[in-house]
Amino acid sequence: MYIFFIYLSFIELSLLLLFAWFLGIKGLIIVSVISAILAYFITAFGKALGKSFANSSQKTSSISKDGILLSFLILLLSSYFSFGVFHLLKVLKYKELASIYFYIWGLSFVILMLFLFISFYLSKYNSELRVLDRKINKEVKERFLSKEKSDYEHELRLFLEEQFNLAMSSITEVNNFIVKSRKIVKKSSKTNLLSYNLANYTTKLIIQYISLKELGLAYQISENYIDKLFPKLGHHEKTYDVISNSIVLGIYRNDKVFCEKVLEKLLGENFDILSLTNEILLFNLACYYAVYKNKKDMLIAIKQSIKYGKTAFQFSTDEDFKAYYNDEDFLKVLRVKY
Repeated sequence: MYIFFIYLSFIELSLLLLFAWFLGIKGLIIVSVISAILAYFITAFGKALGKSFANSSQKTSSISKDGILLSFLILLLSSYFSFGVFHLLKVLKYKELASIYFYIWGLSFVILMLFLFISFYLSKYNSELRVLDRKINKEVKERFLSKEKSDYEHELRLFLEEQFNLAMSSITEVNNFIVKSRKIVKKSSKTNLLSYNLANYTTKLIIQYISLKELGLAYQISENYIDKLFPKLGHHEKTYDVISNSIVLGIYRNDKVFCEKVLEKLLGENFDILSLTNEILLFNLACYYAVYKNKKDMLIAIKQSIKYGKTAFQFSTDEDFKAYYNDEDFLKVLRVKY
């Protein structure tokens, strides 16, 4: 706005000086009148064009009030500039001494231009400040929302821990834990933070209810993880503990189909025993293969388990391997140093 007025002022002054130099006072009048007429028509045309772009059904008045007002202001501005140009022409063209009126006008013109320049830079500075404020406000808001979200996720994890503790202390709370764990996974946007917690809680609950001979409850807890939680949470290192104890549960229940489901869903249909490094999981896998007479995979699992920390003594004294106590291949695997 301010810079536009400054440009307009210098254009108007240049035109007035040019026309006045050749036509005198007539030139001043011509420029002033033409400027006022142009201002009116530009305003009226711009307003009509704006309405057509906006698809407005409002009727456009044949006389533009804004155009008349702007024309009047341009006429006043031209009169003010004409006064200065008239006295300037006397000095430049007719070599007359500058009158007091010319100095007063010159001083007022300098003050006006200074005012416009200062206003322009202040406006620009305030505009930059507003942009900066919006940016800061946006960052503050984002941080607040992030903190709010983080607090919410923290509350979810605390609530989950509370449900786990209740399920560990009371059989009647197991079903609540199963239902609430599913809801929490649905509500949370950071399931990666829940992966460890739920794998850990599931493992401990399976161990707890196997030890209490509540195999049905342990089975429900394992099924909940396999079917409802794992597909949303994905794999975590702690998932191996869930697999390991679920295999133990399957062996206790004499449920080969369940064991196969555990391996297929949590390790993958074509998992490679040699890719596993968790010695407890490998030990329980060897037990599963021993119980269900898969000697080939049992020997591979034993070899891997010993390689990563289990001892030959643990295999030679475990009841699951009783059928292989005198098996030469079994004994040979136990004798080899890995």
